[in-house]
Amino acid sequence: MTRTSTIFKIISGILILITLYMGIKQGWPMITGGADMLNMLSQWGIGATVAQILGIMTLGAAILILFPPTFTPGNIITCIVIIYIIVSQLLHSDVRSAFIELPFLIMPLVLLYLGHPLSD
Repeated sequence: MTRTSTIFKIISGILILITLYMGIKQGWPMITGGADMLNMLSQWGIGATVAQILGIMTLGAAILILFPPTFTPGNIITCIVIIYIIVSQLLHSDVRSAFIELPFLIMPLVLLYLGHPLSD
């Protein structure tokens, strides 16, 4: 294993932990119908039922990312959820919020590039 490979695995591991934290932090309030979360999502036309579905997808994707066999599907689901939120924001002319979401869209893409640290 080369030094660069080791560094990439460490970065990937850190990003996985950040993704897990963010998935739980964002997904759970969506699932349970947290007032702050529902108020924020309602600005972009996302109702309580869709918020719960997005929450289940967010939380599920965060868990899938933990395991090498489900790493890729988990990252793809994360990208889909974030793109859905960005499109909702843009449809409601909230360009600033859409730009704020871009780093969260880039993170699963970087993870897909780096790969799971425990594979191979």
